[in-house]
Amino acid sequence: MDHGVYINVEGVRVRVDGSGVDVQVQQRELRELDQEERLAGPVLVQRVDRELEGGGFGDPERHPHAWGVFVVVDGAPARLYSARNQPREWTSLDRLERWLRKQGFQRWQVFNGLDPVGSG
Repeated sequence: MDHGVYINVEGVRVRVDGSGVDVQVQQRELRELDQEERLAGPVLVQRVDRELEGGGFGDPERHPHAWGVFVVVDGAPARLYSARNQPREWTSLDRLERWLRKQGFQRWQVFNGLDPVGSG
């Protein structure tokens, strides 16, 4: 059974879960893509396996998951990358929310299929 995350964008069912997403969008391109009306559907915030290493919360051994951002560009799902060509990852939804609002986004969807739910 396929447990991927899907959204409907202009009548097309698009899988957006991090796997199989080959398109990359750098964060500096977002405003231009929005102005050109090439972004479709909501911004998607998804729990992803951590790709970047660093100290503190960047330690993938202690904190294996982060929040990634996906957008739909020209009908294809794309993951948000930094100017250094690395995937953008956030450990805090609060900080991510502030960043999204600074970029001009007012709505997004959040999916978390990686962390356990409930404590019993």
